[in-house]
Amino acid sequence: MSTTLNSTVAEAWDTLDTVARLADAITWDDGSDSLSAMQCAQSCTAARDLLPLPLAGDPAPTPRPADGAAGLAPYVEQLRSTARALAALHPAAPDTAAQLAQAAAQATTAAEALAAVRER
Repeated sequence: MSTTLNSTVAEAWDTLDTVARLADAITWDDGSDSLSAMQCAQSCTAARDLLPLPLAGDPAPTPRPADGAAGLAPYVEQLRSTARALAALHPAAPDTAAQLAQAAAQATTAAEALAAVRER
């Protein structure tokens, strides 16, 4: 893989890992839809598992978002951005295009689930 491809995949892996832990942490928060939070965590983990491990780095700390839907909005957008980045890698990585497409789809599913966590 090229350096840019490796960097994009590593950033995607980190985002998916961080948001999965965030979703796990807010699963039982009052005012949160626990089913949507669990679905987000599962989709992030499924997407992350389709990607190679990053070559270096440490996990980011688990974030603690502000209350309400607005507190999750930046993470929803991170997941959507990650899905777009992974989808854009297809031409550059024909050997792993199917995995990247599946990871992008899982990231999109995770974003939709996370957006629903605090809709009420």
